[in-house]
Amino acid sequence: MMIEVADMVDGSFLTGLAASHVQALARAPVDDAAAKKARLCVLDLVGCAIRARTMPWAGALTRYAELETAPGNSVNLATGGRTSASDAAFANGILGHSLIREDMHVGSGSHIGVLVIPAMLALAERDGLSGHALLAGIVAGYEVAAALGQAIWGSGRHNRHLRPSGMTGAFGVAAGAAAASGLDPRRTAHALSIAGNFACGVNQWAWSGGQEIFLHAGMAAQSGLRAHDLARAGIEGCPDILEGADGLFAAFGCGERAGSLFAEAFDLSKPRAILGVRHKPVSGCNFVQTPVAAMVQTTARDALHSDQVERIVLDTFTEARVYPGCDHAGPFTSVQQSKMSLQFAICAALVHEQLDETAYADFDHPEMQRLLPQVEIGIDPEFEAAFPGRQGARVTLHLTDGTTRATTIDDVPWLDDEAVLARFRREIGESGDAAMADRFVDALADIGGPGDCRALFAALADLGGTPPVIRD
Repeated sequence: MMIEVADMVDGSFLTGLAASHVQALARAPVDDAAAKKARLCVLDLVGCAIRARTMPWAGALTRYAELETAPGNSVNLATGGRTSASDAAFANGILGHSLIREDMHVGSGSHIGVLVIPAMLALAERDGLSGHALLAGIVAGYEVAAALGQAIWGSGRHNRHLRPSGMTGAFGVAAGAAAASGLDPRRTAHALSIAGNFACGVNQWAWSGGQEIFLHAGMAAQSGLRAHDLARAGIEGCPDILEGADGLFAAFGCGERAGSLFAEAFDLSKPRAILGVRHKPVSGCNFVQTPVAAMVQTTARDALHSDQVERIVLDTFTEARVYPGCDHAGPFTSVQQSKMSLQFAICAALVHEQLDETAYADFDHPEMQRLLPQVEIGIDPEFEAAFPGRQGARVTLHLTDGTTRATTIDDVPWLDDEAVLARFRREIGESGDAAMADRFVDALADIGGPGDCRALFAALADLGGTPPVIRD
């Protein structure tokens, strides 16, 4: 059944509808499946953020954080100490996105975890919130960010210059913060309205290799938290920020259908949106995941090496080919470019027989230079029809002996829960004391009830410590 519209101004606006849904989620127990998934998403985000502190640009983030952050009581993984909640959300969002390996909600085109989770952790620690409040905030944040993203994408019309996660991020974070803090419906609607003004992120980085891709997550986490705090303090926003003549849907070029799609998302009888989140098997754009898996299967099955390959054909679907930076054969000067490129990803998986940070940075390898211009990208009607429910790909290798080898995979081989947990333990073990991973996992498992989260944040602070950054 649809949620009753909250009383904001006259109760007829989409922000009021969303606020009503947020209130319902905040009041209800977090069901076991959603709570389990929320904990897994936190683990994946924290593991990624800790691992990212060894990346070349992490030193710049630490220097910025040391210069600009205000004192506070929220764990900041960039500084290794505690700062204001706003600054912690910003830094931890950037780190969480820095491997381009974060969780994925395909229907909304958004990486919701790196937007919502840093802000919810910072808020919960600052305000001493309960474990239930933290989980409710995470679930509500995913719910509203996913609703907005699905409305934008499902409309069939949207501004491709703007970043999906930047469009949805602050809005989802504000919703999650309102659910976690118990903000009343009217103030929740105002928080959403204010957050709508903080949409951020254009896609030129995907072509030019800029590092602002990482900033998009931090900006959304920080902005959504600020929108919540502003509304709680009494600042008011316009009620029709989404559907107004000059609102977000108009700015995003979505057309009239977006509003109805957004409203349809708020149905308590549906599974929570967080249950639709998936976890990438490798770093890199969502759209390179299936092609890389197909390449790895092909070369492993037939024991092929790059010098046996003359030409490569990748069959995919339109969205994968047209997304900024994906159909790009070079030249490459940064991993921000190479992690988006379909051509680079499959060639690197062939040449290096794996896809890791070293392979993504090997721009000048002679075999990469030979193969990149030999990749052809086509559209398969079956893959086209199956997207976004499935993301299929076929890789066909044309060999120097005149034969071909092909592998078709109908969807991304997303990681299951056990694989996500194993990756978290591995990443923490590589960065510090493996026993710290166990303490964090145990503390996270204990949250969910009315008790506070002090043990969780003590374990997170232990993981933070002194960041092992590479200072460039």
